[in-house]
Amino acid sequence: MKILFFTPSFYPNTGGLESVALSLARGLSKSGLNIKLITLTDLGKSTELKEGFEIYRNPTKLQILKLYLKSDIFFHHNVSLKGIWPLLCYPKKWVILHHITYYNFEGKLTFFENIKRNISRFGYNVTVSEFVNQTLLKKGKVIYNPYNDAVFYKRPYINRDKDFLFVGRLVSDKGCMLLIEAIRQIVLQEKEIHLTIVGDGPEYQNLNTLVDQYQLRKNITFLGSKNGNELANIYNQHHTLVIPSIWKEPFGVVALEGLACGCHIICSDGDGLEEASLGLATTFKKGDLKSLTNTLLLSLNNKTFNNIIETDMNDYNEAAISNLWKIHLTALYEN
Repeated sequence: MKILFFTPSFYPNTGGLESVALSLARGLSKSGLNIKLITLTDLGKSTELKEGFEIYRNPTKLQILKLYLKSDIFFHHNVSLKGIWPLLCYPKKWVILHHITYYNFEGKLTFFENIKRNISRFGYNVTVSEFVNQTLLKKGKVIYNPYNDAVFYKRPYINRDKDFLFVGRLVSDKGCMLLIEAIRQIVLQEKEIHLTIVGDGPEYQNLNTLVDQYQLRKNITFLGSKNGNELANIYNQHHTLVIPSIWKEPFGVVALEGLACGCHIICSDGDGLEEASLGLATTFKKGDLKSLTNTLLLSLNNKTFNNIIETDMNDYNEAAISNLWKIHLTALYEN
């Protein structure tokens, strides 16, 4: 079976969509499927991946058409208006993995996002969470995103002696500023607390300025962007991972990584984060400073929060999720 992936964004860009696109292409390739991937992302100065599948960066329309005609299934990561035209030339089975709801931060649909949602009715929809599934006009199958269990696992030789951890892009919708405000509220109560922030992004300087303004340098440490084993070690040093997003997250692989490394999860409510946390998270009211502050205080004062989370993660690793996808794609191909 020949699968042609189309993902506008891919490595070396970083993010949930990019990591899942790589994981699925790699996993399905290892399972014996013929995988080719088209992306609109330039390689730049990075070294090209060697993962057992072919990558075509910014191919011509003729190249895309040739790859498409030789494929059995056309697989989109989200609906891409730039990538659907081959289907109009010669219809094939079209699978869409929806990583997003298509609604913006204000909960509204732009003109083009509304077109994408309507077009998706003609494809075989799969979503990364039930939360995303319920937003589609045509409901589909839910298959959670995988995490890399070769990297993210409990490391008992590491001393878990640090309080709170944030991991993510430093953009306004991830809620890191709200988290810093909550840390300040707790420090004002003369409580001992420490937060480690891992990530980079456009809000980095503003967040640093806020930490200086609140005189929280001894309470908050910025480590910059981390990945791989270095990031896994950081997870294993912390009791609690905080995911304070103020927009509705479709899923959140970071929650799976944290759980796999033994962290307790605190996250905002009402979206895919609760699913990504496998029902094990302590939630607070999204965007509510008082609710977040009280939840952090509960964690500080409740020793049970500091117990290493013991849960079976085998159903969510790359091999298991790739196997689910192979079963689903094979059934689609044969019907």
